[in-house]
Amino acid sequence: MSLTTLLQLEEGLALKAVKDSVGYVIGYGRNVMTRGVSKKESDYLLGNDVTDSAAEVRSAFPWSVGLDSARRGVLEAMTFQMGSGGVATFKKMVSAMRRGAFLTAADELLDSDYARVQTPARAKRLAQQLRTGRWVYPGASAQRKPMASKGVRRRPR
Repeated sequence: MSLTTLLQLEEGLALKAVKDSVGYVIGYGRNVMTRGVSKKESDYLLGNDVTDSAAEVRSAFPWSVGLDSARRGVLEAMTFQMGSGGVATFKKMVSAMRRGAFLTAADELLDSDYARVQTPARAKRLAQQLRTGRWVYPGASAQRKPMASKGVRRRPR
């Protein structure tokens, strides 16, 4: 028996944070209140979440595979934040994106509580990204060129 096996058996696996006698734990007894996670662990989790968000978008909005990466990235970023079910409530924006009416889609995104109240700066960047088909990053000029592939990707990743 190893320490790893012992701890797995003693602690049990919590795939979501649970309260125990000393705070909240996740995984095999990781106290997220006192220990947290490292940058490396956060990057690993983010990578998994990005992959999951992209897959969720492909499933919920199969037509999105025909979008350029920046515009598909709007759907993926919003899905990361609120899930595809939340994105689906933006019916007019989604419909406009599907038709390729990106200026209308941007206007519809901005005509929401998401843009007015919840995360206005993020919504403005995503609207700009819809308008231009270029990635827009916090603190960066809206004219920044995409770092990923150019053009329209027609096949799923």
